[in-house]
This record gives sequence, C-alpha cells and structure tokens, in this order.
Amino acid sequence: MQLEIVRQALRLFEDASAPRTTVTAPFSWMEDGALWRPRYGRVDPSNLDRLRAIGDERRRQQAAKKDGRRAPAISEHAAG
Repeated sequence: MQLEIVRQALRLFEDASAPRTTVTAPFSWMEDGALWRPRYGRVDPSNLDRLRAIGDERRRQQAAKKDGRRAPAISEHAAG
C-alpha cells in the first residue's frame, strides 16, 4: 500500500495541471479494530514523569535557542 501511495504521488507531480491539484487515494485506515487509536499520545501515571521531563527539556532548549545560545544535548533522564 505504501509503495502504491508513493507511485500515486509521483504521478500527481507529472500530471497535475494546476497548483492545489488534489487526488484521493483509494485506501483508507482500518477503523474497526484499530488498536493504535486509544493508545496514541496517552499520558498516564506510568509515563507522566518521563513525558514531563522530556517537555521541560524541550522548552529549555527552545528558550536557549531563542536567546541565541546553544543548549546542551537532552539529558539522559529526559530521553530515557
């Protein structure tokens, strides 16, 4: 399926006659039984501290970048 989507995208580059040309792919996500949806992006007690540390580190690095100084690499605690 992924290969066919890429092929369709490349054909669109060749065949599009105007900007914003849209083609609908003949594929759809499986809605019934999709196990990933309820778990995607879930924050619960088991990962709250780790996700909070990652977010704090990201905000610290963004603030450092905005101030024009280079932020050190993400700490092992935040990444792990």
